[in-house]
Amino acid sequence: MVFYVNEWLENMLEPLKKVEKYTKEEILLFLLSTITIGLYIKDVFLTIFQFVNSIEFFKILMQYGILALLIQYLLNKLKYNQDQKLKETEKNNTKEIQREAFYRTQNGDELKKIVTEFTLVITDPTKFGKAKIKGKRTPVEDENKQHVIDIMNLLVIYGSEEAILIAGILMQLSYKISSEEHEKESEDIKSKDKQTLYWLAAELVSRLKSDYTGITIEPMDIIKLKITDLNKAETKKKFELGKKEAKILIETEKNNRKINK
Repeated sequence: MVFYVNEWLENMLEPLKKVEKYTKEEILLFLLSTITIGLYIKDVFLTIFQFVNSIEFFKILMQYGILALLIQYLLNKLKYNQDQKLKETEKNNTKEIQREAFYRTQNGDELKKIVTEFTLVITDPTKFGKAKIKGKRTPVEDENKQHVIDIMNLLVIYGSEEAILIAGILMQLSYKISSEEHEKESEDIKSKDKQTLYWLAAELVSRLKSDYTGITIEPMDIIKLKITDLNKAETKKKFELGKKEAKILIETEKNNRKINK
C-alpha cells in the first residue's frame, strides 16, 4: 500500500521536478497545504449547506421575511397616504384658483351690489333692504321686497357657503328687529341685537371681499368706518357683547349643520 502511495506521489511530483528552483520537499509541502485548504473549504460549504437545509434556517428566513414584508407594506402605505394628501392639496389649490378666476371674470357691478347692500347695515341702516329708485320717489313695499329678493339671489349665485350662512343669520335677526314684538323688548336687548347685527354685517362684508378679491379685512376695521366713538368704554363694551353674540350665532349654526349632515 505504501509502495503505491509513494509511486503516486512520484508520478505527481515528476512534472514539478523539472522546475529546478523548487525542491522535492517544497513541492510536497505545497501539495499538502493545497489539500488542507481544499478540505477546509469543503467543510465550510458543507456546514453552510447543512444550515440552509435545516429547520432553523427556514424559521429565521420566515421571521425576517415577514418582518421585511411588513416594513415594506408600512412604507408603501405611508407613501400612499402622502400622495393622497398631496393630491388633495393640489385639488383644493386648483379649486381655489378656479374660484378666484370665476369671481374675477363675473360682472363687477353685480358683485358690488351685494357688498354695498350689506355694508349699508353699518353705514346707513335706514337704506338697507330698500329699493334704489331714480328720482325722489320713495319705493313701495313690493319694490323693497323685490330688491331684497334680487340681492339674495345674487348672494346665492356668487357667495361662498360661509357668506350665505352669515347672511341667513343676519337676515333672521333683521326680521326680528323689525318686528312689533321686538319693540316690546328692553333697551338692553334692543342695543345688543343692534350691535350684533352690525357685527354680522361686518363679518359678511369681510367674507365677501375675501371671496371676490382675496383681500381679508378685519370686521372691526369696517365698523370703525361708521362708528366714531369706539374709544369710549361704554360703546366698546356694547360692541364686544355684539361681537360675542354674533360669534355664538355663527358657531351654533355651523355646529347644527355638522350634526344634520
